[in-house]
Amino acid sequence: MVGQAALNFIVAPMVAWIDFAPEDGKGAASSAYGGLGMALGNNGFNVVGALFLSQYRLGFVIFGIIAFVGTLIAVLIVHEPSNLEEKLEQPAKKEKVSWSALSTVFPKWSIGRDYYLALIAKMFQGVGNFAITGYILYIMTDFLHQGSQTQSSIQLINMVMLVFGILMGLLAGPASDKFKVLKYPVAYSTIFLAIAALALFFFRNTTGILIYAFFAGLGMGLWNALDNLLNLRVIPDQDRVAFFLGVYNLGNTVTQAIAPIIAAAVISIFGYSAIFFVSFGFALVGGICMLQIKSVAR
Repeated sequence: MVGQAALNFIVAPMVAWIDFAPEDGKGAASSAYGGLGMALGNNGFNVVGALFLSQYRLGFVIFGIIAFVGTLIAVLIVHEPSNLEEKLEQPAKKEKVSWSALSTVFPKWSIGRDYYLALIAKMFQGVGNFAITGYILYIMTDFLHQGSQTQSSIQLINMVMLVFGILMGLLAGPASDKFKVLKYPVAYSTIFLAIAALALFFFRNTTGILIYAFFAGLGMGLWNALDNLLNLRVIPDQDRVAFFLGVYNLGNTVTQAIAPIIAAAVISIFGYSAIFFVSFGFALVGGICMLQIKSVAR
């Protein structure tokens, strides 16, 4: 619980730093943060973390130090300007909690439509992704019957996803800046995730694992590289960027919590086979929601 709270304190304002980048370099900034950062953090350190399975206490200490030092380095590199001299508006007279007061915090649909569509898409994409990744160990042992090959199979998936994550981190952002395309690659990345889910169901062997790793790596690499920038484009109130990014980040934390619950319910009722079609459906709905955004042309 403390770790999740601390992570949100870090991630929400850190995403807002992307807005500091020059206009023609925001794609590259988003790609570096989400693409390279997420690939190295989620997949690269999973591989490194596996080395500490026999010395997990040492692993906790080392990764705790890395998180602490890394956050300080990020703050120093970005060097966010001080706002101590900024004049604050006098707070309005305290009002009772009401629907009208709440609407000033969360704008109505007609104003925040594109932002809400992006948030819904994030939730569905997250459930589609984490429903499988959260159960990947049990999918390997109980569904694919990998046995002694389970650990090597999971490492293979993480290595392939790491490579594609790094590639997308290096290429997707600059390509987005150059060709002025943003919405389509983010939306279509969910199709790759949907294909990845079905690959495990239809092949159920090493070929399926490789296809899953390939398409999941490509899909998540594209999504992580450009998703944050797309959300910056659809924020309904540019004076509250960090607030809306913080809410949007719930799409990561909430889906990590509810996806395994949904997966557990589906598996217990319909069996392991059903979870791949659930992941497929959630990923596609996320992509469709992204395509409905109007304020970003393509």
